[in-house]
Amino acid sequence: EMVRVREQPSVPAGDTARGQRDPALNPKGNHFPAKNLRRTTAKGGRAAMTTATGNVTARYRDFVVTAERGQVNYQTNLAVFEGNVCFRIGIQEARGDRIEINIRTFEWSFTPATTTIKPEFTRGYIRAPIFANARKISGIRDRQVSGFGTEVTTCDLPNEHYDITAESVVVY
Repeated sequence: EMVRVREQPSVPAGDTARGQRDPALNPKGNHFPAKNLRRTTAKGGRAAMTTATGNVTARYRDFVVTAERGQVNYQTNLAVFEGNVCFRIGIQEARGDRIEINIRTFEWSFTPATTTIKPEFTRGYIRAPIFANARKISGIRDRQVSGFGTEVTTCDLPNEHYDITAESVVVY
């Protein structure tokens, strides 16, 4: 199961209000806090779906998603988050309107999205950050990032001196 549900507003992953480790959470601190939670169950008592609205934070291993609303369908293994979404895998972060994550394969797709690809993410293959805007950014875990309908630049000025526009860009 991807998440453990907590029905109170968020505290840091795995901590209680007094700063003690929550024994109900595993050591990775997986949780899904939000203002409003609803969980449905399928036949046999297994979780079918978790729906959350209002300041949603979902964590799984080194994935962190914040959004206005989220839904995890355990039957299809698809998690969907919408509204002011911020998605982080380790050191890499992207922002946009909607993200879909397959919780079994860790494939993800973000539409539309902006991101800064840091040299640390590429393990030194680039020397400066790459700033990207795209109609869609997708990836497989943290191994590869693909952009579609993309504008990229390494210029960090408000009105960049140049950009590269491409139908697709892949960084791996």
